[in-house]
Amino acid sequence: MRFYNYLRHHSDVTPLNDEAILEQFPLESLRIYIRTKYYAEISDIDRLIWGQQTIYPVEVKEKTRPPSDRNIGDWFGLDVGPFTKLAFFKAWYGQLDALFVVREIKSETDRSLVQWWVTNTTDIAKYASWVFSGGGPNMAGGASAVIKVPIHAFRPLDETFMAAL
Repeated sequence: MRFYNYLRHHSDVTPLNDEAILEQFPLESLRIYIRTKYYAEISDIDRLIWGQQTIYPVEVKEKTRPPSDRNIGDWFGLDVGPFTKLAFFKAWYGQLDALFVVREIKSETDRSLVQWWVTNTTDIAKYASWVFSGGGPNMAGGASAVIKVPIHAFRPLDETFMAAL
């Protein structure tokens, strides 16, 4: 067990071999650098993915599919705060894009996986409904505002998608 100053808990590092450390260290270093140098408030980056020419900060959410909207069809809601964070990454430095990943679950009581979905910042900007809607409670317990991202803006998160990055 090892304590890390930037985490509030201990992490068990025994399963990490040399190859895993070489892969994870630059990702964690960049994630922490962005968080400490460019954020004025508490926020998180769920993951960083190194693409062939682009670095992708990733926002991951677990969601059920809400009732279909008569204007855009099936959709997932993206809280305005995380969207702003993803847009910031897209605008910053030119070598970042951002991905919004949804782990679609059957229901809040039956959390079994339906499908992994992914979209990027460009497709969110192209297809999202920019009329904010009320969302569920945010992490602080207050109300949240969401933009509706239609399901056709997403692709299944699979090996083909990952290989294209």
